[in-house]
Amino acid sequence: MPPANDNSTEIVWSHIELTAGTVTSSTIEHAGGTCQVSAEIGKFKFFVDAVEAGGGRLGLYSCEEYGRAVHAAEKARADFKIAFPVKDNVLGTN
Repeated sequence: MPPANDNSTEIVWSHIELTAGTVTSSTIEHAGGTCQVSAEIGKFKFFVDAVEAGGGRLGLYSCEEYGRAVHAAEKARADFKIAFPVKDNVLGTN
């Protein structure tokens, strides 16, 4: 049983998820502020996210080719040492 005042910042990743969609807005946030990235709007992209056990998400990768997205998702699963298979919401597997 962990101590009552456990302030651990360790994130528990549940799974890696693959999704796809058309970009409707795009911004980059940096030390100088927020910038619009209009060149991405309207493109169909595949997205790879790491998903926390509590539902939080971290965007890891995006691209325009399904095969590259699958490869990136499997690499992320290995890098994050996640036992569960990639959840592919594009093809509806896992």
